[in-house]
Amino acid sequence: MVSTGEPLPGEAWILVVEDEDRLRDELAALLGELAPDLGAVRAASTAEQAQTLCDAGCAPAVAFVDIHLPGLSGLALVPTLPAETRVVFVTAYDKFAIEAFERGAVDYLLKPVAAERLQQCVARLRARAVPAAQELRQILASLSAIRPAQHVKWLSASAGRRTRLIAVDDIIYLQSFHF
Repeated sequence: MVSTGEPLPGEAWILVVEDEDRLRDELAALLGELAPDLGAVRAASTAEQAQTLCDAGCAPAVAFVDIHLPGLSGLALVPTLPAETRVVFVTAYDKFAIEAFERGAVDYLLKPVAAERLQQCVARLRARAVPAAQELRQILASLSAIRPAQHVKWLSASAGRRTRLIAVDDIIYLQSFHF
């Protein structure tokens, strides 16, 4: 079911960007049946409408984006979406697949989208889901129960052949990258 109105902050939702009414409604209905856990489905017929929805609330968990849209194309829309949004391209053309994956697509669906193929895509999306904050708290709590808390005083950081020890008390901000 397609939800009306703008997304609320903190609400999980799916964005469908498709200019053909029938295809947009069919995809939204299939997603509502197959992936209610990913959130309400909100639809846009243009890239500009999609950007307005994204600006109004929190980032969509997933965006299903047609490549050929009036005005701004789906390929041009994707870099403007929030970084945490996982993207699935939905198009009638297989010739854009390489470019879609170069832009970080999780999947690439050809129209008309079969329910079985969409189920595979949803399974892939679930497998790549980022754990919610509550899940992370539960994981941390279970780890703390297994091993008593030990306070780390030093961290080692490596760059090339060089390794430095950094006092934890000196750290203001820490970010980890996984390659």
